[in-house]
Amino acid sequence: DLSGPTYQGRIVGTIGNPNSLAGYLATVLPLVLFAENKNYKHIILAMMIIVVILLTQSRGAMLAAGLVLFIHGIVSVKNWGKILIVVLGIALLFSFANIGRGSIWDNRNLIWSAGLKAVAARPILGYGQENFELIFPKERKMFVDSAHNIFLETAVSSGLVGLVIFLAIVFVALKRADLSVRMALLAFLIS
Repeated sequence: DLSGPTYQGRIVGTIGNPNSLAGYLATVLPLVLFAENKNYKHIILAMMIIVVILLTQSRGAMLAAGLVLFIHGIVSVKNWGKILIVVLGIALLFSFANIGRGSIWDNRNLIWSAGLKAVAARPILGYGQENFELIFPKERKMFVDSAHNIFLETAVSSGLVGLVIFLAIVFVALKRADLSVRMALLAFLIS
């Protein structure tokens, strides 16, 4: 039993959303793992971040953290430690698939399908920021305020023009950043 605020048994952050907390932590994890002057405090902090991500049950953040751990294991750690980090990363990477909450909010296929149809209907400039709920079919009787996918959300709100600009910004940022910032940006995009 977790003491403190939860949402359907999942721990939450100050915003009240487990996915927001997990996404933030997945984005911070590479900054901890790839720090230049690491010591035991970094290892403890990284383990705490991973535990909290697991407690949020956020599949996107687990995928992001697993990928970050996997890449960290390949790039940074030596010998047995490297093998352990890679195995932990792979386990975390695949553990997100085993979480089946069965919530009506987990209908990503319906949400993404509606988003793709909306992009096809208005491909150039989209529907404007924060208007995803306008394109979601009313007969579904669900309130859906976002695409739950940053790339699709950008295409729906800003059209393909906005998506190309967004991808260009991401590409430039990835190209110019050091490894820790690249991994943090990658974790953000995944989660």
